Amino acid sequence: MKIVVAPGSFKESLCAAAVAEAVAAGIRDALPDAAVELIPLADGGEGTAAALSAALGGREVPCRVTGPLGKPVEASYTLLGDERTAVVEMASAAGLALVPAGERNPTRTTTHGVGELIVRMIQDGARRIIVGLGGSATVDGGIGAAVAAGVRFTLEPMAKKGAPGPPLGGPARALADKPPVALRAGSRAKRSANSALYPSPLRGADLPRITRVELAPRHPMIARCEITAACDVRNVLYGPDGAAYVFGPQKGATRRQVKSLDAGLRHLAAVIQRDLEIAVQDLPGAGAAGGLGAGLAAFFGARLVPGAELVLEAVRFRERIADADLIITGEGRLDCQSAMGKVVGAVSEAARTAGRPVIALVGSLGRDVDQVANIVDACFPILDRPMRLDRAMARTAELLRRTAEQVVCLWRAVSEPRDLSRLTGRRTPDHPV
Repeated sequence: MKIVVAPGSFKESLCAAAVAEAVAAGIRDALPDAAVELIPLADGGEGTAAALSAALGGREVPCRVTGPLGKPVEASYTLLGDERTAVVEMASAAGLALVPAGERNPTRTTTHGVGELIVRMIQDGARRIIVGLGGSATVDGGIGAAVAAGVRFTLEPMAKKGAPGPPLGGPARALADKPPVALRAGSRAKRSANSALYPSPLRGADLPRITRVELAPRHPMIARCEITAACDVRNVLYGPDGAAYVFGPQKGATRRQVKSLDAGLRHLAAVIQRDLEIAVQDLPGAGAAGGLGAGLAAFFGARLVPGAELVLEAVRFRERIADADLIITGEGRLDCQSAMGKVVGAVSEAARTAGRPVIALVGSLGRDVDQVANIVDACFPILDRPMRLDRAMARTAELLRRTAEQVVCLWRAVSEPRDLSRLTGRRTPDHPV
């Protein structure tokens, strides 16, 4: 009997590899002789670099870059085995986990460090770059990353009253005043009376101030690289299904800020269309990572692809499940987003095509779960009693193991007539009592 364990991560609790190990332990508790194959997965968010490195070989390269709040952070990228392909999770430079809960405000966060990482990867010799777009703290449309790579923006001057603060403030200003890596012509441009040019990191609040964008000062090697954005969602850039309305609140945005950020993204799309003749507003995945998907497409020439599909292909998932008796997947929360580019949806689709049963173990169920309940054969929340979130997260591995054991026992019972006969006390044609 072969059981494939192919989960994503449980955010802020366990990485995908740790989830897979916990589930495998529960399976072995129930079926000691089962062949269990672990395939930790990712959807462009947390664990993408690890999943690709495990499948293709690679090494981690540490970097110090600008964080989402403008202060330096320690980040990294993964150089894969061919030494020409690099993978970076944008969350390592601009992730929500880097922002304390009390400081979460996507009008004041930036993707600048993501652009610095891309330039660093190019300088280190990478010519194929994969950017994972999950777990962001930002809604800046990628303008922060673009500035770091040398793209030039002309901005309206800040209003004197009620205006947002400068792109960076406090201790980060000293860092911002230094020209970032690869920022050439933009850093030398003169400011006019009617516009201001900011070589320092831009953020969500600056979106409505953009009056012009120019690619000419951009790092010249970007055009010679193949850049792929691995999107963890398929949302468009703006509107009811866009980056601000769908994901802004979980990044700390108030209702007023959500409305302002959405208007800013809409304005950015119009400027890009006018100056670069690129239509980003309706691209699936343009709204990923607070609009970074759109920014990578417009300013870096990136191709947007579903991150889960990219990882499934790299790990040869369809080939490895061909002889599986059961597939167990999972993620922190099952909701309507699960069917829109997340790990559970991608695994379920592949399993359905292969004619294999798939069961999901999840931390919680969203209120809209009824809309996506049919994407798996069965779904089991892992909580065994009401408990505080912090307690549940601390017990995630234990709860996964226990739930996996019970699920496999149940699956075995309904799969084997003899076990079912013993449990129900009913006669079966093949196994009379």
